[in-house]
Amino acid sequence: MTGTATIRGSLEFGFATGRVRACETRLLGRSHLERLLDTDSLGEQVRILSESVYGGYLDDVSEIADVELALRRASADLLGRFLESANLPVHVVRFLRAFEDYNELRGLLKAEALGLAPDVFLGGLGTVNAEKFAAGRLPAYLASVLSVVRGKALLDDETLALDRIDQAVDAEMYRALFRQAKAAKSGFLNKMAGVMVDVANVKALVRTKARGLPSDTLADSFIAGGSLTQEGLAGVYRYSAEEAAAYMTGFGVFSKVDPEALFEPARFDVVADTVIARHAREEAMLVAAGPEPVFAYFFLRRVEIAIVRTLLCGMIAGVPRELLRARLRDVTR
Repeated sequence: MTGTATIRGSLEFGFATGRVRACETRLLGRSHLERLLDTDSLGEQVRILSESVYGGYLDDVSEIADVELALRRASADLLGRFLESANLPVHVVRFLRAFEDYNELRGLLKAEALGLAPDVFLGGLGTVNAEKFAAGRLPAYLASVLSVVRGKALLDDETLALDRIDQAVDAEMYRALFRQAKAAKSGFLNKMAGVMVDVANVKALVRTKARGLPSDTLADSFIAGGSLTQEGLAGVYRYSAEEAAAYMTGFGVFSKVDPEALFEPARFDVVADTVIARHAREEAMLVAAGPEPVFAYFFLRRVEIAIVRTLLCGMIAGVPRELLRARLRDVTR
């Protein structure tokens, strides 16, 4: 990077980086997570979280739906306010809001599949507010994506399959983000988009293998632009689940991940977001100001919210403590 570009980047992101450094001090520490894992009641978990930024959001939760709604509100406040007030460059906000638009599409379809009200899954962090999403009032491009994803997720009986929703949304989302990163001409966005594409392709491999589908079905979900090739993934697909997991965690973006996590759906989605967050954080450590700290904070907070959701919902559902600890092994160490 030239000296002029460095100065311009520092000016663009100086205020935002200062906000990030302040927000990072309010992320949950290891001691909070250990206390949440060690307690044996929902009330005690809520009390521990009342000492953090989640205080006030979770006071009245007793059911899983309560937790979902409370954390959606927390996410909208913690991340939404950050995007609105951090004085970020337009291309960065657009990228992160687009990421959330696709997650809103995911939530809308999952609510339909589960027969739940859409507001349980909608957080309002995208470019379209949650009320418009719930009512189906979408801009043309998102309505088109919704139609494509719905078609890919439908079963023969015209019901929606949850696992197909995730795979179809991921394919559309990461392709769109990769195009957006290229258009923004940002070196860091291009790096992040490449990491996200690798994550999406490994997720597609895992889901396809879990459904017992032939390897050529990977072609529908494969996204070009990352470090993995379609031929390489097809080769890995021929391995057993254990061999494939060992291979995929031996290099690249998943190199620090427990191999067992790749083929455990309850762990893998959180681990995938953690991989993105860790990559951004490693990049952030190399710069004083820039998009790197912003991305690192954004995705670390998303991972943290997923951890809190897992712990609270696990407690309500009666999931054994050691199983919860195992599920979160890759994101709490």
